[in-house]
Amino acid sequence: MGSLGDVLRGLSLLKPLKSAERKFEITWLVDSRWQSLLQGHLLIDHLLVVDRPINLKNLRSLIAKLRENNFDYVFDLQRIFKSGLLSFLTKGTRKLSFNRKNSKEYNYLFNHEELPYFPETFPKIDHYHQFLRQIGVVTNEPYQFELDYLLPELPKDFQTEGYTIGLVLESSWESKDWFLASYQELVSLLLNKTNWNLVLLGTKKSSEWSDAILQIANSSRVISLVAKTNLKQLAAVIAKVDLAVGPDSGPGHLASAMGTKYITIFGPTAPDRVAPYGARALAIEAELICRPCYKKSCPGFQKACLRLVTPKLVFAKLLSESLSDSQPRFTATSDKC
Repeated sequence: MGSLGDVLRGLSLLKPLKSAERKFEITWLVDSRWQSLLQGHLLIDHLLVVDRPINLKNLRSLIAKLRENNFDYVFDLQRIFKSGLLSFLTKGTRKLSFNRKNSKEYNYLFNHEELPYFPETFPKIDHYHQFLRQIGVVTNEPYQFELDYLLPELPKDFQTEGYTIGLVLESSWESKDWFLASYQELVSLLLNKTNWNLVLLGTKKSSEWSDAILQIANSSRVISLVAKTNLKQLAAVIAKVDLAVGPDSGPGHLASAMGTKYITIFGPTAPDRVAPYGARALAIEAELICRPCYKKSCPGFQKACLRLVTPKLVFAKLLSESLSDSQPRFTATSDKC
């Protein structure tokens, strides 16, 4: 029900459940924003949607659907009041939540069982898998997301050849967003020092930034798909690019789930906790005493944590990761940053 990143983390629980000795039938409750991404997932048996806005009429209909079945297990993965309330209203034999020290808004009061406490440095995706351990489902396999059904959804405007970088221009928090000037400088570095193609990604919120970057770049090697993709198309584009870079955001977790390297520019959040799966080593962060603060607006420091992550640092990381590819498809025109 939560953010796109949380939904994608949750998907990694499906394969172990379906591979367990006991065959589980899975019902997934999802926010309508992410409904299209999960439709067609082969490991989800039933999809229930939380429509927006959440009003009395929509809530009554949802509660009726939740109470049609008596579930053996209910996992509350969102750990806030809203998810706790919906968990409480669901018929379930065992309702599991995060430990009260790891939850918010008295979420734990609505459920039967709490997980053990884990420190906030514990990777969030591993924290999710503690729900499986709590019911005796244990796996040592790498996490899988099973999103191959999204690959054919490429938009018609996406026609690139050669090494391609995806630039994600936004996150859900203003405090996590990098700066327009930084993106413009990074694009200039990439155009001047490599022969790579660049594709700009984001929602309508990033349209002005996209236009400003295109104007500065003035190159056919830079295209914008900002506000031109639905969620499935975004996943397909991210799967197609060779590397992607941007803030701590849903598309970063989508990249991880689709098998694409994502270099995350971290500000107020901590990579140890929320880096995309398998991408902790790709995080770029500045060491400051005020971070991680987990605040949605910077408390008066003009996002110093992100200002210290310079375009040259990000360019160097992109170059390094491209060289680590088994068959890098690029030509560097200069080794100087």
